[in-house]
Amino acid sequence: MVVSTLEGGIIGGAAGALAGALSALSAIGVPQNSVLRYETALKADNFVVTAQGTPEQAEKAREALEPTAEAEVSTFSPK
Repeated sequence: MVVSTLEGGIIGGAAGALAGALSALSAIGVPQNSVLRYETALKADNFVVTAQGTPEQAEKAREALEPTAEAEVSTFSPK
């Protein structure tokens, strides 16, 4: 019973941290529908990579990630 309670607390804390991180994305200009897709991906044990930089840096990141078969690359301008 103690182990179960501890695990529930850890999972609950992680879910809260995830919600906070995703809310931060929305606050900086990432559309809500994209935030929801990222949340779904994370819950399915997929990776979500975020980066901040100049448009040139964003293009370099896109070029590096696009050859990956499963990659979806999106860019957003800050609010």
